[in-house]
Amino acid sequence: RLLTHPDVAAVSFSDSEVAWFENRGGQAAISAVLTGSGGGGPGDLVDVFRFTVTHRGRSGDSPVELSRLELYFETAPGVPMTGSVVGDLFDAISLHEDADHSGTFDPATEPKCCWIVPTTVIDGTMPFTMFDGSDNVRVEHGTPRTYFIVLEMAATAASVDIAQIRVTLRLDPASGLEVSQVEDRAHDIVLDLEPASDLSSDWISLWIFADGFESGDLSQWSDSVP
Repeated sequence: RLLTHPDVAAVSFSDSEVAWFENRGGQAAISAVLTGSGGGGPGDLVDVFRFTVTHRGRSGDSPVELSRLELYFETAPGVPMTGSVVGDLFDAISLHEDADHSGTFDPATEPKCCWIVPTTVIDGTMPFTMFDGSDNVRVEHGTPRTYFIVLEMAATAASVDIAQIRVTLRLDPASGLEVSQVEDRAHDIVLDLEPASDLSSDWISLWIFADGFESGDLSQWSDSVP
């Protein structure tokens, strides 16, 4: 392991055993939980995750910044979303700060601070890269910041033949895949994160009208009868 992230080996004289203690710390941390909308349709804002970025350095260290979120999309278990369908489903993937510290997403009070307009996914994977140097993702020591990841559903979502999706926030470097990143703000150096597992959303049902009433206007629908 790197000397900047050393483990500890110790010898016990009482039983002549050698023990290894893995360093499970990090220079920064991303801790995430599900916020969980059960579904969404054209024009909806669907919050999926709430996560907190924490500076694990010392007082006086330069700030850190969230530099990238790695998102993975599935349309069925083990079936990655592919191609340009993501552009038909979403107007944007956005990041909103939990400004009122309520832990609950409210678009009226949680400002959008970063966003990406998706055009394609490759094998289900879509990196969400932040604006470098943005104060919106700047994290000082002793002052964690909490955000929501929000799917902005497009009006054209009605044209996509997908019934459900699942989103995974990749955090586990042990997977060997690209994961979310935090950088030293002053030098753009990627920092070691505290170990964390990938987090997958529940299956999000897409509430889509597929019978010619894509606008959701039900005025021309007949009343239901027994």
